[in-house]
Amino acid sequence: MTVLLALRPARFLCFGVFLATLLTAPPHPWARTQVGAKAEQALLAARRGALARRAGDLASSCRAFDRAVKLAPNWAVAQLELARCLRLLGAPRAQAERHLALALRWYPRWSLVHIELGKLSEDHGLRARAHAAYRRAVALEPADVRGQAGLVRSFANRRAPALLRYLKRLLARQPNDIAVWRRLAVVYEARKQLVQAEHALRQVLARSRHPAAAAAALGRFGVRTGRPAAVQTARKLLKAGK
Repeated sequence: MTVLLALRPARFLCFGVFLATLLTAPPHPWARTQVGAKAEQALLAARRGALARRAGDLASSCRAFDRAVKLAPNWAVAQLELARCLRLLGAPRAQAERHLALALRWYPRWSLVHIELGKLSEDHGLRARAHAAYRRAVALEPADVRGQAGLVRSFANRRAPALLRYLKRLLARQPNDIAVWRRLAVVYEARKQLVQAEHALRQVLARSRHPAAAAAALGRFGVRTGRPAAVQTARKLLKAGK
């Protein structure tokens, strides 16, 4: 399986790259050896898994990736994709964790595995475990917005200074992300920074495809916090039917 070990996880920073690699991989001369034959079969199985996932057939995708990891148990990419597939199917947490642990055995500093561990923990309501996993991911890849977004979601304390720092970093990378602006408004309101909270809600309103809902949220904030300008803006937009 040494050929598969040569496929470093750094080459598969997103599923799209992984999928493109699988779909375009040519036959390999080492497939004529016994080890090479298993590796070639693992690649073909993973290719089927990628195609099934792209088609939305998670059950078939899981079966294909399961075959890939049986043929090449030290292939961290396939272990990660099988764990992701199991999570999306709602399989028991221990099953997905087992494959993520195997991926980390080979590449303990691969941030995407830690992100997947965070998502798995989130799905099962394990906030502290999710937070720890996302922290490790961000420490390994500070610029990866997926790790940053997961870390922001997993904060239990809305007043934590670190949460505000991570939200600002996310906005620097994704200034039009409405979800981040909403989260920032909640954090600022919890910190009693009402001017900043109102500004964040107005940013949501400026970017939203559903301005009526955004205006209503701004109005509720104005009533709740005693900010008449926010209430007036919301009433004006709602009256105009925008």
